[in-house]
Amino acid sequence: MRSFILAFGFIVLYGLVCAQNAEIKRLNAKAWEIKFNEPEKAMAETDSALKLALGKEIPELIETYKIRGVVNLLTGKNIEAIQEFTEALRLANLYTDSLAIGKIKNNLGTVYRQLANYKEAVRYSYESLQIMESLNNNEGMIAAYSNLGNVYSAQENYSKAIEFYERAIGLSEKNKNTSINNLASLKSDLAAAYKNDNKPQKAIQYFNEALTLFTKENNVIGLNNQMVNLGAVYIDLRDFNKAEEYLNKGLAGKSEIGDEQGIAQIYFNLGELNRLKKMNAEAKKFYIQSLQLATENENLHDQLLAVGGLANVEEASGNYKSALAWQQKYQLYKDSLNNASTYDQISTFQTLYETERRDKEITLLNKEKEVQELSIRRKNLMQLFWITCFLAAVVFSIVFFIQRKRIAKEKKSSENLLLNILPAHVANELKTHGKASSRPFEQATVLFTDFCDFTKISEKLSPEQLVDELHEYFTAFDALTVKHNIEKIKTIGDAYMAVGGLQGDFRDAARRVVCAALDLQAFMEAQQSTKAAQNKPFFEIRIGIHTGPLVAGIVGTHKFQYDVWGDTVNTASRLESAGERGKINISENTWLLVQDYFTSEPRGNIQTKGKGPLTMYFITEEKSKKIG
Repeated sequence: MRSFILAFGFIVLYGLVCAQNAEIKRLNAKAWEIKFNEPEKAMAETDSALKLALGKEIPELIETYKIRGVVNLLTGKNIEAIQEFTEALRLANLYTDSLAIGKIKNNLGTVYRQLANYKEAVRYSYESLQIMESLNNNEGMIAAYSNLGNVYSAQENYSKAIEFYERAIGLSEKNKNTSINNLASLKSDLAAAYKNDNKPQKAIQYFNEALTLFTKENNVIGLNNQMVNLGAVYIDLRDFNKAEEYLNKGLAGKSEIGDEQGIAQIYFNLGELNRLKKMNAEAKKFYIQSLQLATENENLHDQLLAVGGLANVEEASGNYKSALAWQQKYQLYKDSLNNASTYDQISTFQTLYETERRDKEITLLNKEKEVQELSIRRKNLMQLFWITCFLAAVVFSIVFFIQRKRIAKEKKSSENLLLNILPAHVANELKTHGKASSRPFEQATVLFTDFCDFTKISEKLSPEQLVDELHEYFTAFDALTVKHNIEKIKTIGDAYMAVGGLQGDFRDAARRVVCAALDLQAFMEAQQSTKAAQNKPFFEIRIGIHTGPLVAGIVGTHKFQYDVWGDTVNTASRLESAGERGKINISENTWLLVQDYFTSEPRGNIQTKGKGPLTMYFITEEKSKKIG
């Protein structure tokens, strides 16, 4: 009798769970259907799905969080979109759902592209493309091609962007499952690339094709976007009446759905229109409104456009002092968006994508096979459950024990990994409190290195040889930071960054950092001699060091990275750039701390980008080999 009651209870519980999951799927489907035309209502549907889950982490919520991210992305809420996509990715990884992982990574690539974080945008997009190719998923490949086109377009590499957009459109027209909305978006993106490549007639052609498709689908967001796009093209053609007509239609639509990012772009275009019409006061008002919204939404690209517009309108108005101030601010934004390390990192992602593609495909296909086999086993267990409650209870107990043991093992592994990437005190604070506070340091010494002619030399090496070379050098650099008790922060392409003084030992941190630099210099000279004797290409290095205040810690909630910020970091980078091959270039601040321990060669005041003249010294040798 007791076994019968237990079996009946399990049956009832299973039925309730099935009904709950079916309702969550229904709510998800409804939200996805109305996301373009009724974004607020779509979010309300997902709110209901989350409440229905009662705080449980179930597979159906992967789609719920993904939809929430898409709605936030469509309405210009980029930070909120990252939070929702990150939670969706965590659940997708938990349930080993490769297709969902591929889709979510592409969505994250889209958001980071909106925020002008091109390094992360390219990384997520290529990772998504690898997964979709391994699954032979045409829709996923189309989305990844589209996102990569958007990144290259944002970086003003329009020929590369057009190449990816045309790949996506060609695959879309062959793929019967491609939605009209997606095809319309691709044509809109292709049109934007043609506009920016100074081909306005091509741009108008494709914007109108996109407008026709969006109209057919009654896609309000898509329609509004094409109004803005066409307005911008007609500004380029100096057809101000048409431009203003389209922009005002777009502004009305964007205001209705609360798309602040879209409104910021319209304000910028209205500023351009009024500036070209020599209505400078009206233009300035629109530029300022655009800058305010772009700043609130942390959209660096739109901030750059607005600041550039303000510089132009102030110059046109004869306010040269104000124009110069805005031009200087424009250059700072431009440097942030288009720094050399970002381009190097994007190139590295492309290389790694090509060289690792086959191995990734095999791994992902095997993983999919394992997931399918696991699904079959689960179905068999469920069938056994219906036959006998006792056997189901036994199986449940075994699975519970294995899961608990696996979680314990993974927890220990993750703790070891955390200690490998974060300082011990930061890792402990993170484990104890779930977060780690940033900490200011009044005095720390920052070391920057960079390989000279890296791009030129890397062309002589295969991708595998290049990665092996970097691994060999940076492994040696890591050993030297440990030897001298300084903290490695990160590598950025072919650059290496480390800091001394983060363990409360700032008094002799500058000396230990310079000692580490001398060891790096000696290692590089030995490498050059060896490789030259073997008639192989070799790298030469520049080293820059500066001492000053900074802040150290971690930010964000996903893929923690210990980092440092402050003007001291920027100055150290400028010292590296202003150095010479094979030499250690230090600032006056550092020289005052180490002058008793090392001989140096004064360089005087050297002009640097963004910092003006800085007093610099070359370190020549150590006065004493004894290090305290």
